[in-house]
Amino acid sequence: MCEISDELKLCTCTNTEDLENSWELYIYHKDQDVLMVGEPMFPIMLTAQDLKNKDVILSLLNQKNCFDFDYTPKSKDRLLFILKNINGEPLDYQSEYIFHGFSYNGKKWKHEDFHPLEWMEKHEVEKQGKIENLYK
Repeated sequence: MCEISDELKLCTCTNTEDLENSWELYIYHKDQDVLMVGEPMFPIMLTAQDLKNKDVILSLLNQKNCFDFDYTPKSKDRLLFILKNINGEPLDYQSEYIFHGFSYNGKKWKHEDFHPLEWMEKHEVEKQGKIENLYK
C-alpha cells in the first residue's frame, strides 16, 4: 500500500505530460465565463487507501506550504492532484488516473470533487508541476 509522505513537495514545471503524478493550481477569475462541452469520464473506484491518502494530502495542505514558490491561497483557488492509479488496471471506461480536488475557502483547504468542465468555467491553471516525495 502506498501512503502519502509528510515530506510531500509540489515543484513547479511547465511540462507535466509525461509525469505519472502531477498537480495543477487553478486560480479563480470572476469575469471569466468559459463554456466547455464534453463527455465526463467515470471515476476510478477509490480504495480505502486512496481515501486515506486524500485526507493526508488535505491535512498537509492545511499544515504547511507544500509549494516550491511563495504562494498564499486565496478564496476559491483550487488545487488538483493527478495520481497514477496503482490499484491495478482501470476498466475501459475509466481514467488511468485518480483525481483529488481541493478548494480554498478563505481559511483552509477542503475536499472538492474534480469536475473538469465546471472547474474551467471560472478558473484557469496558473501553475502546475511534479510531486516530489509523494509516497513513504
